[in-house]
Amino acid sequence: MKLDEIARLAGVSRTTASYVINGKAKQYRVSDKTVERAISVVKEYNYYPNAVAAGLRAGRTHLIALVIPDLENTSYTQIANYLERKEVNVGISYSLPALRINQITKLGVSSTD
Repeated sequence: MKLDEIARLAGVSRTTASYVINGKAKQYRVSDKTVERAISVVKEYNYYPNAVAAGLRAGRTHLIALVIPDLENTSYTQIANYLERKEVNVGISYSLPALRINQITKLGVSSTD
């Protein structure tokens, strides 16, 4: 489902739907009734913004790839656990790909910040 569809189902403009979904409704003085309508549709259809599309628009993915040479080393595991706990608070996601050393150079081609 796309933002346009959410807006149509909620009976609001695409811009208003975007403000509501991105937490900017108060800033742009969207009425509580309109916010409730849009949120209701978002919940009903289990809508989540497409992270890839957002990354393309913003020029940033907010994705960090954590390459750990030895998963059995508890120091690295602690770092991974810390990032997992903090990712929601700082608005990033991280990826822990299972890579061998010769595959690490390929990582630079993928979409990480």
